[in-house]
This record gives sequence, C-alpha cells and structure tokens, in this order.
Amino acid sequence: MKKLFVWASLCLFIVSGCKKNDPAKPTPTAFDCLSFKTGVGIGDYNMVAAQISTLTSDLYPSLVASDQYGQRENLQVLANRLEQQCDVVASVICYACIETYPAQSEIRVAFTLNGISYNRILDIAVDDQRMLVFAGMHE
Repeated sequence: MKKLFVWASLCLFIVSGCKKNDPAKPTPTAFDCLSFKTGVGIGDYNMVAAQISTLTSDLYPSLVASDQYGQRENLQVLANRLEQQCDVVASVICYACIETYPAQSEIRVAFTLNGISYNRILDIAVDDQRMLVFAGMHE
C-alpha cells in the first residue's frame, strides 16, 4: 500500500510539474488600454505595437482560396477586441487594400483621452507566419 501511495504521488508530481518558460516564446502580457491610447495619442509606434500584439497573439491565419493571408475574419476580431477591452470605437476600413508586400489593412480608432479626441488609422500587416502585426498609424 505504501509503494502504491509513493508511486501515485510520484506520477502526480511528474504530471503536474512546473512548466518551464521557453525563451523563444515570451510570456504574453495583458492588454493595457491606457498604454494603447497613450501610444496612439503621442504617436509611439512601440507602445501601440506592444498592445496590438497582445490582442493578436492567438489569431492564427485560416487560409482559403479567396484570402491569401488568411486573416480577413481575424481583422474584424481585432477591431471587436479593441472596442470590448478599451473605450474606443474601432472599425475595419479595408482588408489587404494597401498594395505593399505584404498588403496592409486599416482599422480606424476613435476615442477621447484627457479631454482630447483622437481619430487615427492603424495599419495592420502580416508577418512571415501570416500573423497580424501593427505596421504603423496615421490620421
């Protein structure tokens, strides 16, 4: 009976062992609405890119014949997440409409921060793995 208890404990320990962080895969952080809005407001590419990446890290491409990047639906998901997780109005202007390589999409965001109204366009592209990434912003 004692051996069974030791064996069961050992198996439980092995199965529930600590998960080691993979240095190649950074630990995702939570979306920070204030950081996103501040980044957009002051035009800080890195601040906005960091926040967009938290919202797109699980939006994998779904390749179909009519969508070479596989992110058409996910672009709308990103806009929805921006609205749900931050007090902004976000709308997809176009998908893969900016003729660059890869093509870029646009999302318009509008919000007020510290009494100032902002209306910016976020450029969204895809990386080598066809994941959505922030590419820039303009008015």
